[in-house]
Amino acid sequence: ANDYVIVLGDFNDDISESSNNNVFLNFINDNNYYFADSDIAEGPSTNWSFPNWPSHLDHILISNEFFNIFSNDNIFTYKIDEYMNSWQQYDNYISDHRPVAINLTWLIIGDLNQDGSLNILDITILINLILDNQYSPSADFNNDSGLNILDIVFLVDLILNN
Repeated sequence: ANDYVIVLGDFNDDISESSNNNVFLNFINDNNYYFADSDIAEGPSTNWSFPNWPSHLDHILISNEFFNIFSNDNIFTYKIDEYMNSWQQYDNYISDHRPVAINLTWLIIGDLNQDGSLNILDITILINLILDNQYSPSADFNNDSGLNILDIVFLVDLILNN
């Protein structure tokens, strides 16, 4: 129930079909899953993964554990054929499907300013949150529903041990 799950590949069917023909409807209606490539499937055919048909049959299904780090801006169909001589060359030698790619950005615990590193700037942000009596779940390192010196100690320990 709490595992990060990704199912990806050639699903050989379209996720944007009508309800009565959609074999993926159980996943589409389940709030625990999301087809990360839904915008591609519902968008222009120039971005679809299977240009010969044309259709979009290659999908990335993610579980709800990824929802907070997923953005529709970070998924795309990689048009590798544009870097070759032609679609025909790609189709003949590699595949008749274009790959669908996703970029999931993992947050570093303690990186309050999200600059990719743990340092004194993160401590400063935490101290300011405490002084301003503001709560931020991402800064509540000991999960006690409050920000205090114990969170600062935790953050300093993270910085010193990384």
